[in-house]
Amino acid sequence: MASQNMDPAIASAASRKAKESGSSMAKGSVSKRLQQELMTLMMSGDKGISAFPESDNLFKWIGTIIGPAGTVYEGLRYKLSLEFPSGYPYNAPTVKFITSCYHPNVDTQGNICLDILKEKWSALYDVRSILLSIQSLLGEPNNESPLNTHAAQLWPNQQEYVFPVREHQPLAFNDGTYHSAENAIVPSAFLKFLLTDFESKRKRKIADIFQALNSVPVDIAALRRMSISEGGLLTDEIRCEVWPKLLNVNTTNLPGKPGKELRENNKDYNQVLLDVRRSLRRFPPGMPDDQREDLQEKLIDIILLVLKKNPQLHYYQGYHDIVVTFLLVLGEELATPLVEKLSTHHLRAEVGTIFALSWLITWFGHVLSDFRHVVRLYDFFLACHPLMPIYFAAVIVLYRENEVLESECDMAAVHHLLSQIPQDLPYETLISRAGDLFVQFPPSELAREAALQQSQRTAASTFKDFELASAQQRPDMVLRQRFREQASQEAKARGVIVKPRTNRFMKLAVMGLTVALGAAALAVVNTALEWAPKIDLQIFP
Repeated sequence: MASQNMDPAIASAASRKAKESGSSMAKGSVSKRLQQELMTLMMSGDKGISAFPESDNLFKWIGTIIGPAGTVYEGLRYKLSLEFPSGYPYNAPTVKFITSCYHPNVDTQGNICLDILKEKWSALYDVRSILLSIQSLLGEPNNESPLNTHAAQLWPNQQEYVFPVREHQPLAFNDGTYHSAENAIVPSAFLKFLLTDFESKRKRKIADIFQALNSVPVDIAALRRMSISEGGLLTDEIRCEVWPKLLNVNTTNLPGKPGKELRENNKDYNQVLLDVRRSLRRFPPGMPDDQREDLQEKLIDIILLVLKKNPQLHYYQGYHDIVVTFLLVLGEELATPLVEKLSTHHLRAEVGTIFALSWLITWFGHVLSDFRHVVRLYDFFLACHPLMPIYFAAVIVLYRENEVLESECDMAAVHHLLSQIPQDLPYETLISRAGDLFVQFPPSELAREAALQQSQRTAASTFKDFELASAQQRPDMVLRQRFREQASQEAKARGVIVKPRTNRFMKLAVMGLTVALGAAALAVVNTALEWAPKIDLQIFP
């Protein structure tokens, strides 16, 4: 009713404001998408393609394509314009050549005939895929639907085709006039701002880390927060400073290099040697053999030294995957005390046969091929509770929920699926989810649940059930139960409620009977326990 009585001018203004608000939200969503695509393109490392926003307008970009090798366009540089609609990525951008391009699928105005920019456009495409497709189109034109028929007819004769290609290349379209392509585009002010902002955040985080390190005392809480936050500790140099603080290791008095006697008569030496020899994939690709072999020898020494100093510890296959990460980041001297502290405080938890066991016992070091992802997770785990790797494993399974549910309902199939961890996981997102899961289900609650399940599987639990069942068979309990049943039947037959008896002689008789039956009950229980396990009855509450 209120809307029906609204002044038309006010209603029109409100409607216009709502449309503007919706348009602003949509534009913001597109801007965020384009910023992500810009960073993806910059980090991709693809040769021969690039694109940046023009000036400060994020919806207009200038792209560059270098002709692919092995074609008549090899080494030639072409400029393109990309204009993104408000409906992007659901609507295709408008892409045109700025540089004059002699090609069967490019007209004299720079328009491009490419199916993914027209009827085959999908929201899955991005700037990178567009540029790669156009670059591929240069060497593989679609001559069946040409925009330049002369180029299409000349294409089969590559020796003749090369001349108009070279003739057209130096010129660029610009409002109907021509000028040098080399001077057509200047670096984007928006790109400069974006890079400056990215670098400023990185520098600010580094400054905050060193401020926490230089505090008296060291601000461990701040170091933990920055280890967990996006990007982790950023560099190995910073990790050399922060990891010892997170593990509370004193780095002023580090152990010296162990002697040869460390390997003599060591019960774990042969197994450690075999595992380390098989760990080639854990070292950076392209590392010289002599350098890798030297690191492998240091890896053996670190493991054996920690085990020798802590005889209560036992070596397990996969332990070397954790140690090698510390060795590569910190070096032998600093890695040894940190591995020892980690082994005596974080890794002392017995685990049975479970799915994806290598995830947990190696802190994902054995299953991730990109070392950057490994150290990022180590930043996270070292700053958190020792059980955080379990929470991270849980969020990976939840992230792959559809894959798990769609797999065969077979133990072997599920085991195979979960043992193969994807390499393109959204690690920062999963780290955040693992933290949320930790808050929602803290370790104390998990410990209670685990203890409850474990207690229900033990002999103590079953013997307690037997004790309770035995108590129900004592003579006094049996007589009382029969008396109640008989009284209830008589009451139903008479249709009246049985009143409690108040005769003094009856009370005395019941008391005497109770004493006698108590002695008999004790004899019955003792007889029953003669064949039961001899366990101290104090274990029962």
